Amino acid sequence: MKTMKRTLCLLLVIASMASLLVFPASAASASPIIDEGDYYYIASALDTNKVLDVKNGSKRNGANIQLYKKNGTNAQLFRFVKSSHDGYYYIINKGSGKVIDVQNGSTASGTNVQQYQRNNTQAQRWKLQYAADGNITIQAQCGKYLDVKNAETKNGTNFWIYTGNGTKAQKFVLIPYISRTYKTVELEFHDLQSWMDAV
Repeated sequence: MKTMKRTLCLLLVIASMASLLVFPASAASASPIIDEGDYYYIASALDTNKVLDVKNGSKRNGANIQLYKKNGTNAQLFRFVKSSHDGYYYIINKGSGKVIDVQNGSTASGTNVQQYQRNNTQAQRWKLQYAADGNITIQAQCGKYLDVKNAETKNGTNFWIYTGNGTKAQKFVLIPYISRTYKTVELEFHDLQSWMDAV
């Protein structure tokens, strides 16, 4: 019988199970499990469709960190790399390679948050902890928290550091980035029955 061929499009989902966040039995104050090789969206607990974003996808020092609708660009993907200070991470943007930084190293509430070339200062070190509700807080080494200005959710809303207040403006959800690769595979069948069995 004539050889029959059928082309199938297979979706291969490449994802590391280690990148899934594990909630401990006692969530409050515990640190989340982070895979340093993976990238994450940092979504606001105010609206998990809105994430940390480097404004205009800029690669320059001092580019602003804002809240923006999740769009899958590198400006919204971050990885966490442990610093030499126990429990603290550098938060590195995929698009620019720069880190989240407190402007001028200030410790005052209301200080702007930007991206900047890594310089290993306190202004660039952050601690992640679970809140009692299971969301995550991101605390600067100075003790202030990453905070959505005025708890707004519109695109372009600014980020600053602020004294801890337990509100959703200071809580986040880490969403692992999953890379999808599409591959076309040609399969060969020698008879109708083998073709039907494969469907």
